[in-house]
Amino acid sequence: MSKKLYALFVPLLAVVALVAVPAAAQAAPQWFLCKKVAAGTGKFTTISCGTEKAASNFEKVLVGNLSSAVLVTSKNVAGVNAVLKTATGSITCTTVTDESFIWNRGGRGRDINEVEFSGCTAAGALAGCTVATPIVVEASTRLEEEAAKFYNKYFAVSEEPFTEVTLSGAGCAAVGTFPVTGTARGEIATGGTGGKIQKFNAGEKTLKFLGAEAEFTGETEQEGPGGAGVFVK
Repeated sequence: MSKKLYALFVPLLAVVALVAVPAAAQAAPQWFLCKKVAAGTGKFTTISCGTEKAASNFEKVLVGNLSSAVLVTSKNVAGVNAVLKTATGSITCTTVTDESFIWNRGGRGRDINEVEFSGCTAAGALAGCTVATPIVVEASTRLEEEAAKFYNKYFAVSEEPFTEVTLSGAGCAAVGTFPVTGTARGEIATGGTGGKIQKFNAGEKTLKFLGAEAEFTGETEQEGPGGAGVFVK
């Protein structure tokens, strides 16, 4: 676990000890983790909870509150780049790594993340620019449901921008460090893979970069400790 992520997470533990959380007004998506249970009492054969079989040793267990948060690691799906795109230019990154703590509060799944983007290049109006890496995103998230689909919505931590992108180069049209503001959300796969896959879809222009509307696309896969399956329901 990185020192930055730990520094973001620890103050939250103090808050949860002081604040009473009211019951949720309605059901919302929550995080579940595949865990080993008493022999013969589970429905799944391995720690991924990918194969169902009666009287097995693994089960999908509801993650606890903040004091029981679970460290989850993620990476981009092989061959799928992460792209931040405006109408005139884009930043494409070939590698994404993410560490996050997941927990449930008030009947809703939440987490806090530190995401790093590397192998980044610019195109379009930014084609002459060199992109400084890694690009680091520190975000808090919450699970939400819309039109029978599950999403993980990412917010900037505190009053800071979502992230910052530094561009340089003699032929670069925009030299300097520029904030990316707004929110992003990943659609959570359901079914057999549970919460393993998050797909960031094109068309949701909820970010701003270089003064213009921007969209983020990409696809990541995540797992819990020891390869434990992560699920949303």
